[in-house]
Amino acid sequence: MSQENVEVVRAMIDAFNRRNFEASAAFFAEDASWRGGPAAPGGGVYYGSDEIARGFGRSLGAWEEFQVETEEVIDAGDHVVLCVRMRGKGRESGLSVELHPALVCEVRDGRVVAGRGFRERAEALEAVGLRG
Repeated sequence: MSQENVEVVRAMIDAFNRRNFEASAAFFAEDASWRGGPAAPGGGVYYGSDEIARGFGRSLGAWEEFQVETEEVIDAGDHVVLCVRMRGKGRESGLSVELHPALVCEVRDGRVVAGRGFRERAEALEAVGLRG
């Protein structure tokens, strides 16, 4: 496993959890893309590190609390698969949610060039050519 790629993705998630979306997006290449999965709050597709930062901020606006915890990291060559636990509490509803989706990040030259969310681990593994 490329420890450097894993550290880039972990640092990006850490900045996201601090709601420092500009710092989180700084781990993306300028021309990167991010496709939120069906489990992601707000979902959406964003292009470029600036739009990714704005999109992260918009998508979490409805949440009083929201955290992403890494449960498993899987080496897939140039891709890092993260199986995560997302926990949140709605700002207006007060409802708590817990989801267990997976994220796939393609990392090149120390930057995330593409990211995508999936409903579950098996879908993410299939997307990078691995079996779940």
